[in-house]
Amino acid sequence: MAVQVIIRANASNEYRVIVEIAGRQFEVLIDTGFTDPSSQVGLGLDNNSYQDISADLQDSLGVGIYPVGATTPVQVQSGITAVSIFGLDDSQVLTRVVNAGENVLGVCFFHQLTDFEVLWDLAQRTLTIRRHR
Repeated sequence: MAVQVIIRANASNEYRVIVEIAGRQFEVLIDTGFTDPSSQVGLGLDNNSYQDISADLQDSLGVGIYPVGATTPVQVQSGITAVSIFGLDDSQVLTRVVNAGENVLGVCFFHQLTDFEVLWDLAQRTLTIRRHR
């Protein structure tokens, strides 16, 4: 484990990271546009990934999410579980996970990492998540 992870942009200029839920790993896109007014939803998963972890979810309920361009919310399944960034010490947080049709890690997940900072080096095309000094 480490006190920081460095994420490099891929050929599509995406920043992807591995998250871990109950011993299972999922590659997710860091999506700064994926947010939630209640600050509860931190992770979206595609249907297959969501079904893989559904037994580990607590407080299951339907929530409304706004797909890009939508003016009304779409109801999706959700539940709360512990999620961490694979390989990053003490990055586990409880967050609401939604069946969003794609694997995305959103702003509300990062808001819970209060002992960490995110440094985005645009010239190097890296995103570093590290513990505060």
